[in-house]
Amino acid sequence: MRREYSRSLMCSLVVLTAVFAARPVAADGAPPTITVRCDRGESLARTLDRKPDASDLTIVVKGVCQENVTIKRGGVTLLADPSGGAISAPDVTSDAVHVTGDDVTIDGLSVTGGRGGIVASGARRLTLRRCTVRNTQRTGVFFFQAAGGMVDGCTVQNAGRDGIALEGASATVINSTISQNTRAGVTVANGSSGRIGLDASSGGPAGNVIGPNGSTGLLISGASAVAAANTISGNGTDPAALFGRAGVTIVNGAQAQLPGGNTISTSAGAGIFVRGSALLMGNVNPDLGTVLNTVSGNGTASASQPGVELFLNSSGDLRNVVVDGNVGNGILVSTNSSMTLNNVTVTNSGRDGIQLVFGSSLFAAPPVSNVVNNAGFGLNCLDGESSVFGFVYTFGNGAGDVSDTCTGF
Repeated sequence: MRREYSRSLMCSLVVLTAVFAARPVAADGAPPTITVRCDRGESLARTLDRKPDASDLTIVVKGVCQENVTIKRGGVTLLADPSGGAISAPDVTSDAVHVTGDDVTIDGLSVTGGRGGIVASGARRLTLRRCTVRNTQRTGVFFFQAAGGMVDGCTVQNAGRDGIALEGASATVINSTISQNTRAGVTVANGSSGRIGLDASSGGPAGNVIGPNGSTGLLISGASAVAAANTISGNGTDPAALFGRAGVTIVNGAQAQLPGGNTISTSAGAGIFVRGSALLMGNVNPDLGTVLNTVSGNGTASASQPGVELFLNSSGDLRNVVVDGNVGNGILVSTNSSMTLNNVTVTNSGRDGIQLVFGSSLFAAPPVSNVVNNAGFGLNCLDGESSVFGFVYTFGNGAGDVSDTCTGF
């Protein structure tokens, strides 16, 4: 009798184990949803550790989770409860949220503290929506080691380094505010590919507000990026900024496209600074139509930086751009760099409208570009090695319209 009872008990345990181990499925076939009540002392990290399988899972986070969290498995959605959900990382030597699993979504959470805020290491298709990331020791949101994903509608502030950074990764950043970070607002570096302000699915504009930040607003270094419909303003607040103080910085063999709709203004340095790289500005994206880029009010009285500067074997193709009211030259083309203008307006510069120096060249293509009402020359070549081809309309410039040193090729 005792043997039969033991056998029956064993069978019951086996059945119960199978039931609890089985993947829970909602009645409509949707992935299961559980709620973690951090306001009642529950732990998000422990919950994830208890759910190591590969099935999709939605976790509703309620209250403030005082912990650093690692998401190793895929198919996880962390969703803030309507009353609020947050992660406050106490350990500044570890990331607040470190993601290595694929197809992870973090929606509506507030993330503070930690070494990095939300860090994706090799994770594919990480999606951040409506999140707030603040007060991290290093970068607020970081994609690296071939990670990829999207940041949509998030606020990233007060990072000890960059607000959002891509290193050997690819990501889309749209509808977000990136400000008050110690270094760059957004960095796309080391072979990365970034879409900044362009919706990857529709191709349409979904611009960001980038600035003020301590260093440059958007840094593209040894990488490729397309940026449209962004407001990039007030950057370069740190006089000792590591990456310079321009609104947009393009360096180290980078390729940058700014199709249209960007406003780049009130940077402490140049509006756009290009070194050894290529810049294309203009309506090359048919989904944007003919939408102007505007570069205005950049530079300070103590640092008369230009609106757009090409330096050291750089190339620039500017179409449908307004360059207005910059403290230094409107456009500076320097050290064997070349620029093509097409329907560009350069006005109210504190120095020359366009200045060429150290063997640089300008090709003016139709429609005609207008260079008017600048304090210095409209078009000024500072050496005999610099040259101009094509016609630029110059009028009302303080020192004269075209300097005698500007010659054809």
